[in-house]
Amino acid sequence: MYICIFFFFNDTATTEIYTEQIVGSVRCVQETGYTFTDLSSITKCQAIKAKTQQQIYPNGVQTPMQLLALPYLHDQRPPGYGETIPYLNDLSFLKAGLNLGMEFLLKPDYTTFQILPYSPTHARVICDAYLNDDHVLPICPRLFLQWCSQQLTQLGYQLKVTFENQFFVEEFEEEGEDKDSRKNKQDIQYQNNAGQTDFFDQYTAFIDELSDQLEAQGINLEKVLKGGHGGQISALVSYEDPLEAADHQIIFRETAKAAGRKHGFKVIFLPKVVKEENKFEIPNACNIHLSLWKDGYNIIKDGSSNENLSEPANQFIAGILKHVNSLMAITAPTSQSYYRFEPITQNGVFEGWSWNNKKTVLTICESVTESNPTYFVYRACDVTSNPYLALGALIIAGIDGMKNNYVLPEPLQFDPTILPEQARKAKGINQLPSSLSVTLKSLQQDMVLMNALGPKLSSLYIAIKEYENTHTDTLNFMYYLSLIHISEPTRLLSISYAVFCLKKKKFNSDI
Repeated sequence: MYICIFFFFNDTATTEIYTEQIVGSVRCVQETGYTFTDLSSITKCQAIKAKTQQQIYPNGVQTPMQLLALPYLHDQRPPGYGETIPYLNDLSFLKAGLNLGMEFLLKPDYTTFQILPYSPTHARVICDAYLNDDHVLPICPRLFLQWCSQQLTQLGYQLKVTFENQFFVEEFEEEGEDKDSRKNKQDIQYQNNAGQTDFFDQYTAFIDELSDQLEAQGINLEKVLKGGHGGQISALVSYEDPLEAADHQIIFRETAKAAGRKHGFKVIFLPKVVKEENKFEIPNACNIHLSLWKDGYNIIKDGSSNENLSEPANQFIAGILKHVNSLMAITAPTSQSYYRFEPITQNGVFEGWSWNNKKTVLTICESVTESNPTYFVYRACDVTSNPYLALGALIIAGIDGMKNNYVLPEPLQFDPTILPEQARKAKGINQLPSSLSVTLKSLQQDMVLMNALGPKLSSLYIAIKEYENTHTDTLNFMYYLSLIHISEPTRLLSISYAVFCLKKKKFNSDI
């Protein structure tokens, strides 16, 4: 049973700049989703009825404060809690100077208004969070990224960014399908090797649908690669400015799930997908590709040599490397994120940087056509991270490297996994942190990132993540994997407290 919550608003007259465009495009629209992404990276919305008069919500939509800071554990009822939910009582909103009874204003950014190609009677507009018309909400992730980008612009630099999403595609179980038939179908799917053409033949309709739907929303799907694990896909879209790239990341994961549903597939972004009774594990990264620009030119390379980094790029990347342990509390923000870094044979599990070596957390990549560095990749990220917070934190770390003239150490140009652990330690080659507890502690001690986040956002974010980390320790492993919000079709259970709709299902007591 679905109980949809609708609010009413004529979204065509809030801003004069986009009035003509929106009026021409919303005649078929019944509802517009005023969309935001909370601190746990769950994308939520208030659905606004298009035909109602504008005066009801002339400047945006009032929304309960708790919905911006709801731990993902409370999106469903954990087993053993019965009908009552341990709400946010043990989260310290008071530390952030906020309380659960407050409301905030969802203020739409009409440059992001888009009719949904997969649901043409509905539209989306991405919103910022304000306390009121004139005052920003200091815990808004999207406004945090805008502020961070401004700090870099004031130094005379810009970033171009894209996200490389890895996700797993699996057919929905057909009604009445027996287990043997289901297992045979999965065996065929899981046996596909990386890059195998048979895989693309099998998923042509889904990939074409995803590409077309993204293009209809102004996003260019540049590359699709069959991953090295069963039904895994790696997808890369065009580079954009940080804010637009983060917006596109939100749109990508929503669109991928919609395209999958249309063709009978579950699209799973879990950092690690476990299949066949824990015997088949699929790690999904969300690598962030970045290039540094000044005066309209990519300045990753040194102008005097194609083989060297420019001084600003070296400093920027060195700043990220210096803060990598605390950055991971934001870019790999769930306990489940750290299962992806095991075994150490996976990519991006070692501290350090390299030229074209995927084993390090930071990789400088060369252009195939020009044989010079054009971008770098940050690999300690997955889709459970909030893209606005992740990019903002990376920018602040890079700026710190520039301001303090950090210099990169020697690159790591071999595969550290060929060495025994003691030999790696003797060479100073360290594996990335293995738990969220460690990275949260690093973040709390990192005054550069904490000061950038500000006292309200930093204290509330850490409180949420500590709460999630503590409570997931007591959950059954497979149940915990099902809670990760990005993989909605894999949820096993019971009741969802999502903003847009409440889903009531019979709880499976065997979980």
